[in-house]
Amino acid sequence: MVANLVNFHPRQVVVAFYRYEQSTDRWKPSKIAQMRMKQDSFVANVSAMVLSVLLVAGCGDRIDTSKSKLDPQSMASKAMELYDKNSDGALDSEELEQSPALLSAMARVDSDRDGRLTAEEIAGRFEQYSSLSTFIPGQVKVYKQGRPLMQATVTFEPEEFMRGTIPIYQGTTTESGEVFLKSEPATLGLAVGFYQVTIERANGTKSTLGCEIADDSEYASRVQLEF
Repeated sequence: MVANLVNFHPRQVVVAFYRYEQSTDRWKPSKIAQMRMKQDSFVANVSAMVLSVLLVAGCGDRIDTSKSKLDPQSMASKAMELYDKNSDGALDSEELEQSPALLSAMARVDSDRDGRLTAEEIAGRFEQYSSLSTFIPGQVKVYKQGRPLMQATVTFEPEEFMRGTIPIYQGTTTESGEVFLKSEPATLGLAVGFYQVTIERANGTKSTLGCEIADDSEYASRVQLEF
């Protein structure tokens, strides 16, 4: 089995490939590759977001490598049931405030560019997942006013219309603001999908953002949660 650990430099990403040796119960480095990457900036930005196996699982944890069982039509219908309050068959900007992840992904989901989402458009987006990665490795960092936020609990919870299809991820920030997310079962990175991200600071204050994790999402390359 091969996993990748991604470390970030402002303009360069270093990907270290590891293989798990069952006989020694250890991950061993296999190959190092370097790739150039552009420097993005956005309010909710994830430093190549999603965790490698070394970040989300201990060597002895069970690792889920299977494809998520996603039913595009069922999830799209659930989203409409939850958010289409005026029953007009489309989600406008006000209704989408109930789903920060869908709202954040408008550019990829709203295929006719009319500023509203229909069940067909949401289902169409899920159908695109069949050609994308199932899990995306990386790391998450949290900042407040430009400084690393320590001892904050970060939770990636699937939007309600996706619950039960992908895991919940959670971790606590270190002194550097980095988060080592874990899930049950452990996965090879963060599963693609729509998430509400909650950051709870040590004083109990909570903030919530939305994001879509996917190869073609801005969050697939860099996520830095900033307050």
